[in-house]
Amino acid sequence: MSIQVSQSQESKRPLIDQYGRCITHFRLSVTSKCNLSCPYCHEEGHITNKPDMPIELISKITEVAAQHSVFNFKITGGEPLLRSDIIDIVRLIAETPGTKEISMTTNGYHLAKLADSLKEAGLNRVNIGCDSFSGSQLPKNIDTISSWS
Repeated sequence: MSIQVSQSQESKRPLIDQYGRCITHFRLSVTSKCNLSCPYCHEEGHITNKPDMPIELISKITEVAAQHSVFNFKITGGEPLLRSDIIDIVRLIAETPGTKEISMTTNGYHLAKLADSLKEAGLNRVNIGCDSFSGSQLPKNIDTISSWS
């Protein structure tokens, strides 16, 4: 997919995709580490001992994205709550001029102890992946999923 920069605005140059849509949402994976071993997440192709992205780089990426009319950020991983500086990451994104919304995808394992601090730092929404402990409750295979439609 090619991304073009439109010259339509002087103060900000929005990113436009190949279908002419303005890109306003950005997904930022802050770690590849996870504390669970879900059977459908095999981490194929991932280097598990790879260091996390430095917070300074996250700050720069966020700044540049905001300069191009990206105002909604989703923090993902791995499991973003495993980062000891996740509160600082949320805060720096929230303090980026123009930021409208920050959301996060998590397995929720550490959410109880971090929820208040995340909200205070500027997190607006959380998506929690909730799997069943019993495979019979929600079998995840292509035959089951296709039968739901």
